[in-house]
Amino acid sequence: MFDYVANAWVSLDTRAATHGSNGTVIVTVASPNRFIQNGTRTILARLTYKQSGPTLIYPWGSSTDQVQFLYSQ
Repeated sequence: MFDYVANAWVSLDTRAATHGSNGTVIVTVASPNRFIQNGTRTILARLTYKQSGPTLIYPWGSSTDQVQFLYSQ
């Protein structure tokens, strides 16, 4: 996610993707206010996938249906 205090992208989670099935990932963030832009309340996030080993199927791909942000105090 983009850290507006540090003015930089921050990696919050790294894991192997589920293979051939749906999955849910929950990431809890300490100090979430740094990822919310003052005034506009904008949140920026990037999801990236990369090959981490031999891939038998080419071209491979991924899809993301939904991303949610929940802020609680």
